[in-house]
Formats: sequence, C-alpha cells, structure tokens
Amino acid sequence: MDQDSYSEKDYLLKSPSFSKEDTSYRNFNEGAVDNNARLEQEPSPRTQKAKSQRSLSEPHRSGRTLSNQYESISALEQNGHTQATSEPSNPPLSSSAVSNKDGDSDVIDHNPKDRWVRMAFLTLVTFFYSCASKLHGPMLTQYAYQVFTDSVYGNESVGVHISKQPCVNDTGIASTDPRSKEVQDKSADLLMQLDLVSGGLSIVVNLFLGSYSDVLGRRFVLLVPIVGHFLRNATAPVVIHWNLGASYLYVGYVIDGLCGGASGVALGLYVYTADITSSDKSRTVGMAVVDTATGLTGALAYLGAGYFIEYTGFFYPSLVSAIFLLMSALVILCLLPETVPRDRKGWFSPAEGARRVFSIFLSRGQKYQRAFLWMGLLAFFLAMMPEFADVKVRSLYLMNEPFCWSSVQMGIFQAAKDGASRCSSLFLIKVLQRCLLTPALAIIAATAYVAGDVLMAFARDDLAVFMVPVVSMAGYMVFAAIRSMMSRLVPPDKQGALFAAIAVVESACYCMGQTTFFSIYQATMHVFQGVIFFFFAGFHFFIIVIYVIYLCLFRRVVPSQVAPISVQTEDIPDS
Repeated sequence: MDQDSYSEKDYLLKSPSFSKEDTSYRNFNEGAVDNNARLEQEPSPRTQKAKSQRSLSEPHRSGRTLSNQYESISALEQNGHTQATSEPSNPPLSSSAVSNKDGDSDVIDHNPKDRWVRMAFLTLVTFFYSCASKLHGPMLTQYAYQVFTDSVYGNESVGVHISKQPCVNDTGIASTDPRSKEVQDKSADLLMQLDLVSGGLSIVVNLFLGSYSDVLGRRFVLLVPIVGHFLRNATAPVVIHWNLGASYLYVGYVIDGLCGGASGVALGLYVYTADITSSDKSRTVGMAVVDTATGLTGALAYLGAGYFIEYTGFFYPSLVSAIFLLMSALVILCLLPETVPRDRKGWFSPAEGARRVFSIFLSRGQKYQRAFLWMGLLAFFLAMMPEFADVKVRSLYLMNEPFCWSSVQMGIFQAAKDGASRCSSLFLIKVLQRCLLTPALAIIAATAYVAGDVLMAFARDDLAVFMVPVVSMAGYMVFAAIRSMMSRLVPPDKQGALFAAIAVVESACYCMGQTTFFSIYQATMHVFQGVIFFFFAGFHFFIIVIYVIYLCLFRRVVPSQVAPISVQTEDIPDS
C-alpha cells in the first residue's frame, strides 16, 4: 500500500495544474489512500524515483494485486481529486453527497440502506420497461412477417397464422418457394427502416439529454425516453386494430427517436446507477444488477410473449406492452427519488451541452486516461452493433428452414438466452472480481460471445441452437464491465456527459447495426444463411483484441497515475 501511495503522490506533484495548496492534495495527504498508514517523514526524491521505477517494472504476483491497484483510480475520485478549472466549483450531483471540511464536493456518502431502496425502485422501472420491450420486439417482427405474407401470397395465405406456421401455408407451399424469400426481404426492409428512423433521430437527442441530466435531474433523462417508448408502442395497437398498414408504424418510431429511443432509456438507467453506487467494484456490480433485472424480466416476457401472440394474435400483446411502459413512467414520477439536488438545477445552451460531452474525450489530460476512455468507447461500439440486430435477425433466421420455429419456440429460446446470460453475468462478476481485473472480465465475455456466434452459424437442428445460450452465457458481462470501467475514469459532475456519449454511440449502433446486418443477411441468405453470425463473431473478436492491448498498457503504467478527468474549458479544441 505504501508503494502505491508514493506513486500516486508523485504523479500529483508532477501534474502541471496541481498545487500543494489544493484542498484535494491535503485530503490525499491526510489519508485518502490509507488512513492507517501515514508516512512518518517525506522520502527523498531519489527514494521516490526508485520506488516509482520498481512499481512500474516489478511483475505483479497476482491478479488480486493488479485489481487493487486498478481500484485506486476510484480512490482519487471519491476523495475529491480535482484539477484547477476556469469554472467555479459546483455542488455534488448526488443527493447523498456531502462536502468535506475543505469544501470539496466530490466526496459522496453512499448510505447502504438508501442506495438499495433507490436500486429497488430503479429495478421496478427496469422490470416494466423490459417486459414492454421484449413483448413489442417479437410481436413486431412476426406482425411484419404476417403482413407481407398476406401481401405476397394473397388468397393462398388465408387462414394461416405465421406465429404457428412460419414455413408452410394451408396449401402446402413451403419456404423453398421463391416468394418466401421475398417475404423475408420485405420484412427485413421494414424492420431496418423503422430502426433507422428511430436510431438516427436519437443520436442527436442523446447528445444533449445526458448533459442536461447533470442539471435537470436524472428522473428527467429517464422519463423522456420512457414516454417516447410508450407513444411508439401505443401506435402499434391502433395500426393493428384498424388495419391501417405497416407504414403508419413510422409515426410512433419518429416520436420515439425524438425522445431518445432505447439508448436514452439505457442512458437514464446507467447514469442513475452510477449516482447511487461508489466508484469501485460495487459500480460494476450495480451495472450488472440492472442487466440482470433486464434479463430476468426479459426472459419471462419472451417466454410469455410466444404463447400470448400465438393464442391472441398481435393486438393484445401490443396493447399490454404500452400499458407496461405507462406503469414504468408512473413509478418514475411517483416513487423514484431524484439524485441531483435542487441547488444544482439550472440551464445551459445546447452548444455547452455538446461541449461537455466532447470535452471528456478531447481535453488535454492524462494521456492514458484518454486512451482508456477511447478504447472503452470503441469496444462498446463493437459490442452493441451485433447486439441490436441479434434478436430480429435471429427471429427471421429461425422462422425459416431448416428450423421453421413457431413464436412459442422462439420465445422459449430467447428466454433461455436472456435468462442465462444476464443472470450468470451478475454471479460471474461477483466471483471473478475476486481474482481478475475488470478488463479481463470483458475478454472472457467477448470470447463467450464468439463461441456462441460460431456455434449458431453451423447449427442445423434444435439441439445445437439451444446450446448457444449455454456456450455464450458469460457474454453479457462485457456491457457491465465496459460501462463500469469508463464511469470510474470520470468524476461525479461529468457522469451525465459520459453516459450521453455512450448513448450517442448506442443510438448509432441501433441505427447502423440493424441496417448493416439486415443488409448482410439479405445478401447472404441465398448462399449460406449462417454467414451473418460469422460477422457477429468478428465484431466480438475485436473486443478481445482491444482489451488485450488495454491490459498491456495497464501493466506499463501504474494504475494510480490515471485519475478521474477534470476538464478545463480552454482545453477543449475549437470546432
């Protein structure tokens, strides 16, 4: 511990924007790293240099030692390490934040009871939102397939319900008929264009939504996209009941995009989680709790959605999904506490909001910290691209030969896949964090995804398909790991801006991912339908490459030298 203390202090003293008079230095010197191990006297510069060199060159004897050093990044954040800025200091973001005796406002008191009450309400919001999403997705895919089947086959499709007979109609025409490929093409085009509309608009909206959450509140950033989702899902039963035509679905997706879309909901969930968890391993666990809540409810919703759609058609599932989102909005308004105190609330221009987002990645700060942020953002992009396309592409893939799955079978499979991956991610994170660094968790997760993708590409029977959730069950750890690692590198008053950047990338993936992979699927399904899953595996493989490089860089620099970023206004390049 003493060795780490020397290296952290050396780095602070060498920082050009740091002074001994800074209150954050006094906090650090008075025990920010270890209150029980104070130095009796200041070592000589030669001793300091020798110890710093040893900390860089000595091989670490265990993953546990490296993990402890990695967590020292968060120690500086929690104890108020801030560089001098040209802007006046602001009060803390969290309602549980308290100021220390020197007036430093970045020290947050995380009351366990208060934290778990807030997490419980957030989980309730996640429950209703996840149920609505997992019910709407399969319903929309099968509804589009039904509409275009009726359009292409005409009278031949009368009496056939696609959710029960996806491959064969009542006249015995199988999916080998060229018209079945036309149905797939048209269905994929509609789904791709809907996601393109919503995702494209949400890119711009989310750029500002996260930044404004730092002053308007976290409930605001969560409520707006939930309301947009509600209006989108409420459009579907109207279209279905009055048989208005699939083109009217664009209205709901435009509204959804203007409210932030699915990426905006994720932004709100994870920035709220960052507010109520301390910046150490508990943040990774907190992110995993949100993922697990989404996975468990999603698994149950997928399981029920198959039977619901098969026995009631498309209208009632679409109506129930809208009701779930209405309940989620009511929980936010009536039960979920705000984490941004009233004295922080205010307003700034949209240009300043965008500036706050870009400043995190473009300001002149510690070079390794910027490198880690950029690597995390690239890894998140590579993980999200196939994630958004997976459910809809896989549904079209399994609805055709050689599988010809009904809605019930697809619901069971998706429930198994979501349940296994989301639930196991929380357990594996809790266990593996005891001996491994968080970047190593991301590598393990990406490897599991690659294995599952390759197995799916070669699967030709139901047993092989149901083995995919087992092989890839560790995969979903990658999202909690990436979000947690990036969040630890940013101070509390920039969390909203950071998650805005992540949401922008997520929106771009929502838009580009489905467009890209639907196009690939359409171009390759006539040759070999499983090719699309090799592309999924390629994206996940590059995540492994990124975090191997990440770990190599991490071993070269003392982790405690990477402090949470503090942005100066003049550090941001002019556009």
